[in-house]
Amino acid sequence: MAGTLVIVGAGGQGRVCADVAQAAGFEVVGFCDSAMTKGQKINGITVIGAEAADAAALGAAETPQIFVAVGDNERRLELLDQSQKLGFACAKLIHPSAILSPSCEIGEGTVVVAGAVVNANARIGRGCILNTACSLDHDNILNDGVQICPGAHAAGGVTFGARAFVGTGASIIPNISIGARAIVAAGAVVTTDVPDGMSVAGVPAKAIARGT
Repeated sequence: MAGTLVIVGAGGQGRVCADVAQAAGFEVVGFCDSAMTKGQKINGITVIGAEAADAAALGAAETPQIFVAVGDNERRLELLDQSQKLGFACAKLIHPSAILSPSCEIGEGTVVVAGAVVNANARIGRGCILNTACSLDHDNILNDGVQICPGAHAAGGVTFGARAFVGTGASIIPNISIGARAIVAAGAVVTTDVPDGMSVAGVPAKAIARGT
């Protein structure tokens, strides 16, 4: 058993992370979510409060670890920082079916979902989401808060700035830089660098206006 865990966020991302946590051997003892009713059960797990601080009220012999399962990249990192300031240890969650190179590094607060592949010498920062069946090849670098959606693939040597978002089924050729807070749309094929804050879509990917 990997220990007890409270998950902050009980929406879709929270439910996925609860499944990953249980598969990895954690005992998930509660959700914290301000949008849910205290005492409500979600997939058999009780909502214990609105925020991470409420985990301290469990009165358990062992202080639970915290995992922040919020889809918004900015908010996820904010809540991760808050949880650590409260003194909680922040877990990382890796599904047993994920394939991780022994030489890769995975930061705290990051989840690696079923079927994901992380290859040699990849470095994954804090609070990242590596979703179902995505792949990151050798020497990829993900800064904090990056989200890689299901089925997206990055070839070797790709660098992702903090809080970048890569949509479902996107593909990125080798040695590309994806800027901080950049957005790669679902199904895009990225063949050139993407500057900070830019959104790209298409095959090959080209800049688009946000909100279009």
